[in-house]
Amino acid sequence: MKQQVDLFTPIHKAIRAMLYQLGAELQSADLTDQGECKTMLDKLENCLELLEEHARHEDEIIFPGIDQACPGITLESHEEHMAYTHKVDAIREVITAIRNAQKGQSNTRLTAQLRFIFADFIAFYLLHMNHEEEALIKASIDHLTPEELMDIRLKVQMDTSPERYTEWLHWMLPAMDLSELAPLFNQVKQNAPDSVFRKFQFVGVSTIPEDRWSRLNELVD
Repeated sequence: MKQQVDLFTPIHKAIRAMLYQLGAELQSADLTDQGECKTMLDKLENCLELLEEHARHEDEIIFPGIDQACPGITLESHEEHMAYTHKVDAIREVITAIRNAQKGQSNTRLTAQLRFIFADFIAFYLLHMNHEEEALIKASIDHLTPEELMDIRLKVQMDTSPERYTEWLHWMLPAMDLSELAPLFNQVKQNAPDSVFRKFQFVGVSTIPEDRWSRLNELVD
């Protein structure tokens, strides 16, 4: 049976978990409180940096191989990445305005604006990921070998700093179910450097629910 190497679902589950959590936190955050405001805005900016890195990995590492096998299939995703940059710029403008405002000045208006545009961004990004998964998962598995897909995944891993990769795993691993975790861990164990697999184990034991972690270990060869 052909090994299924999915380049999209694990990272997209991480992104969904992150967007759901930050969206919930933002809608109840008190941005008139200086400490709470700084913490919330820092989280949002870090989220945007993670998403920019992900988009770059797709554009520069993941899409070229898929597009070579299926010319034009990544065009819609490229175009959505361009639209995404304008939405990110708008969010950053409001974040900067809130940071620069005098204590309490225009906070109600700016907070409402930030919540609105971030909710709009979440809606856009969730639909964007659905588009990619619908178009590109099957195409990549059908037209690229498991070895080629693993090579792409390893290139993404090697292009990510250790600290950033650990951060991604903290979002990704608890967001996945057992049927997704088991093949992912086995693929990493069999194909990635030992240091990468050890990082998966280190993050997994602290983030995956204990019962799921126990069952996962029974399924990892």
